[in-house]
Amino acid sequence: MMDDDSVPLAETEPLLRCAADVAGVHVAGRSGKEAHPHCLSAACLKLSRHAVETIPQPWFGYPKGGCECSWFFGRAYRAGFRPAKVGLIGHRFPVTVLPGPVFKLDREIRRGEM
Repeated sequence: MMDDDSVPLAETEPLLRCAADVAGVHVAGRSGKEAHPHCLSAACLKLSRHAVETIPQPWFGYPKGGCECSWFFGRAYRAGFRPAKVGLIGHRFPVTVLPGPVFKLDREIRRGEM
């Protein structure tokens, strides 16, 4: 699954090789920092058939004080899955994804805020 504002990069390929039943990528948020650094973002997911058949519906909801990502991964975790986080994903909004845990928006790089 992939949000329509996500753009696969060469750094997204580890997701394709990942053997975990539930896997996602590091995602740069609009702030330039990683979205959901302590869990996975639902912006780009790879799920096995076993996960699809095992995780109870509804997959997505909006918990109080959270988002659909935390809802989904809570359900996956309670179903016995330990999601893997591998690779990186880009976005159509102006962002450059740099190696490592730091993500910079293009305007920050142009201003020399590396």
